[in-house]
Amino acid sequence: MKMFLGTSLGIAVVALAMSLLLIPGNAELALIDFKDKRYHLAMQSYQSMWDAGTRSISVLIPLSTLYLQGGNVDGAVDLMEQYVEDHPDSLAAITLLGRYYQYAQRPHEYVRILSVLAQRHPAESTLRDLSMSYNDAGEYDKQIHTLKALIEHTPKDPKDFLDLAFLQAAKGHAHDALATIHQLEQQHPQAMTTTSTELKVSLQLDTD
Repeated sequence: MKMFLGTSLGIAVVALAMSLLLIPGNAELALIDFKDKRYHLAMQSYQSMWDAGTRSISVLIPLSTLYLQGGNVDGAVDLMEQYVEDHPDSLAAITLLGRYYQYAQRPHEYVRILSVLAQRHPAESTLRDLSMSYNDAGEYDKQIHTLKALIEHTPKDPKDFLDLAFLQAAKGHAHDALATIHQLEQQHPQAMTTTSTELKVSLQLDTD
């Protein structure tokens, strides 16, 4: 009888443990609500987890997405800023923060993020976005620095050389501009046009 009771109790404990494993947790329930478009319930669940200190990507992404869907762009930015503060080495999170700054129409913060990304991982797209942003803001010295980095990492577009040369010439750096034109000639001789040739001659006259 004791053996029977012991065996029955063991089976009951195992069955209870198995049933508990089958009960979805908060994250699973929130995800189910999110996928089933019960956004209000999903928002409550994800917000509760975030406020309780669960700052994982699996909570951050759906919660910030729900913020954006509800038009609370600043709320999404705040979430991402908190995550980046805790994970400063996450390039993916920093990139997403930059996108949220764009949504929030905060150009200065967006340019700051581009600058960070350009220093850590100077991808062509990042450098181009940063160069255009500096151009729009009239920060031509910074644009010159960015175009130099772009040419150094991906010297495939002749227009980058010409843009850099014109900026350098406009800032009074004739020798630098002439050196850039020489680079253009060496790396993309077929791209030398009347415009670039005239600039070269003018620069040669200025530097003689």
